[in-house]
Amino acid sequence: MRNSKRPVAALLLIFLLILAPTTAAQKRTPRPKPPAPKPAVAPSTTFDNLLSVDSYKIYVEIRNVGQLINSSSFTELLEPVLKLAAPPKEFKTAVKWLTTHAATIIRDESS
Repeated sequence: MRNSKRPVAALLLIFLLILAPTTAAQKRTPRPKPPAPKPAVAPSTTFDNLLSVDSYKIYVEIRNVGQLINSSSFTELLEPVLKLAAPPKEFKTAVKWLTTHAATIIRDESS
């Protein structure tokens, strides 16, 4: 008779050991959060503020531009922009210069 109570007692002990941590856990009250600091207002930074007055210097390097200008896909893309979008005069001038000098640019790139 005594042997039949041992497995039951062992199971009860295992069950209590498994449940002990879950019943002992207490719900913590959350700490109040400190108020968020207000972000400092920074002056707006623009491209013009980064450069000194009257010292705009721009360097642009575009590789294989002669082949790009002469490609049909680029021409098909550029044509509606030039006709319908009314880009600035500087853009039109740059495109015109590139198309007139494309042969020279291709020759220089191949050497």
